Amino acid sequence: PQVLTPESMPDEDLALQIDVLRHGVFSGGFMGLTPSAQALKFVEWWRCRLLEIQYGPHAENLFDTQWLDLVPSLFEDVRIEHRPNYNVSPLNYLERSLSGNFDEGFSVGSELLIHADFRHPFSTKISTTEQAQNRSSLAFQVLLNWYRSRTQENTTGCLPHWAMNCFTDGTSIREEYRSLYRTRKDLQQAFPDPFCTDDPSYLRWLQTEFQSVDGNIVG
Repeated sequence: PQVLTPESMPDEDLALQIDVLRHGVFSGGFMGLTPSAQALKFVEWWRCRLLEIQYGPHAENLFDTQWLDLVPSLFEDVRIEHRPNYNVSPLNYLERSLSGNFDEGFSVGSELLIHADFRHPFSTKISTTEQAQNRSSLAFQVLLNWYRSRTQENTTGCLPHWAMNCFTDGTSIREEYRSLYRTRKDLQQAFPDPFCTDDPSYLRWLQTEFQSVDGNIVG
């Protein structure tokens, strides 16, 4: 869960409560699955929600993690991880008693930090005053600075190669091509593997049939 104690969500902190309700109680960035029929059933259920509903007419104001709120009531053998040294994030670091640095290691209370979630790393702001007054704030700022630095180092110039960012021949995939494929059942049936460029291919169809909004032809 994003938050673990009622005390971490005081009545006056409505912004935090609304954020949790809008984005979901659970973090989609921290999840473990066992190879089982129940796990496969969950994966297929979530896949359908993300593909068929998340991008459909009901998608406005929906976040992918909101679907996870339904998981404990829909599926059996679901374990909710309540240990505070898992899933420390900008949303909850103040309640987690985070401390430490890269020389000594990071701890949450008396336990080693296992997992941190850097949601919105470049928009998260921790004031100097808050860092001075709260060791959790200071420790999380150290982690946040490290994550920002490593992210910037690895995205300087050309972005790192991501297999799903291009067709198999290296042609970049624009967002509008993804959106079109998601909304056209006929294209999904005609080109089951949209990344493949062996004719007949989705890329060839785009090159011959599709003109983008800005007037540029793909390819």
